[in-house]
Amino acid sequence: MTETDKRAGPEAAGGRHAVFDPFAGISGDMVLGAWIDLGLEPEWLQDLADRLELRMDRLEARRVMRAGISATRVLVEPAGGESGGHGRSWSEIRVLLERARLDEAARPMALGAFARLAEAEARVHGVAAEAVHFHEVGAVDALLDICAAAEGFHRLGLIGASTRPVCVGRGTVRIEHGTYPLPAPATAYLLEGTEILSVGYDGECTTPTGAALLAELTHGTPARGDFELERVGYGAGSRDPEDHPNCLRVWIGRAPERGESLVVLQADVDDLSPEYAPQLIEACVTAGALDASVGWRLMKKGRPAWRLEALVRAPAQRAVEEAIFRHSTTLGIRGWTAFRRTLPRRMEAREWRGHPIRVKLSPAADGPEGPWTGKPEHDDVVAAAASEGLAPRAVLRALREAWADLA
Repeated sequence: MTETDKRAGPEAAGGRHAVFDPFAGISGDMVLGAWIDLGLEPEWLQDLADRLELRMDRLEARRVMRAGISATRVLVEPAGGESGGHGRSWSEIRVLLERARLDEAARPMALGAFARLAEAEARVHGVAAEAVHFHEVGAVDALLDICAAAEGFHRLGLIGASTRPVCVGRGTVRIEHGTYPLPAPATAYLLEGTEILSVGYDGECTTPTGAALLAELTHGTPARGDFELERVGYGAGSRDPEDHPNCLRVWIGRAPERGESLVVLQADVDDLSPEYAPQLIEACVTAGALDASVGWRLMKKGRPAWRLEALVRAPAQRAVEEAIFRHSTTLGIRGWTAFRRTLPRRMEAREWRGHPIRVKLSPAADGPEGPWTGKPEHDDVVAAAASEGLAPRAVLRALREAWADLA
């Protein structure tokens, strides 16, 4: 589970939301084209490339026609030879992204997309994610695609996204180890939990980079019908077939205020020591739960027990259920649908006495337009306290004195 899975849900009340419609597939450059088509300035892409220290022979956005549809095509050509070569390892890319001059809100999303790629490639080749070495994916154009997709998401004021079914194409694709049926192996892993369309168009319609971005931006959340549409953008792919528009369509607007639809999973345990409860909670969160907690119960015949509750999005439900069965003695799990409304939030990186302190900010009682208040991340407070030889409470007190917006 990535850090971005913990942000405000894709249908948080009153926030701007994106609906991806990959009827002809999705790739990194198609996402960028859609962002420009929705109103971002093309000059921002060059500024981002400069901040990432990526040398480009060509970086431009132009209007094109795709089967009668006007769309934006983003062309990315790295400076001679940079796109190929030996590529980069996942460890190298992670260090690069952690140090890059990205919009701070976009950094976790870019890291999350590459982490998904590493995990998918690791599953394909039967190795650890840290051992994955990216080839095409580690190239300059893919780095720009992912970082720009993450920055554009936040610059458009989006707090969440969902997706319609994804066209993956039909036929075969040639990759490093031979010819494989579509979707490519890594693409298939990345789209787990997402409805796909495998018929319709020949060739590879969805690339691993596009699938990773879709997974990171939407978490596989299916699009709902009740949506207040504001704008529509089209990002063009490189091919121009005659029989269909090779475009990614993205709608942005506002979701209804009833909140996000989630699944509550619940299990009662009366024959396992509560010493194992923390490990069970951690296993649920690792499997994809948004939250997990344990409360005490009194069962029939006076037996003491504890009840686990986990809050999950639909794509993660099966994985969390398996974690509950694997890490507890329960023989059954109950579940039902619930709605959750959340306030918008953002994470801000700060520094105190040279120690990095992440602060989670959310609006106060006056609403999103009023002042925002923050809460330091507990792990960062504890780490700073250990380095300074102080109690965590003393560090928290000092942070509140230094930063007036802390609650």
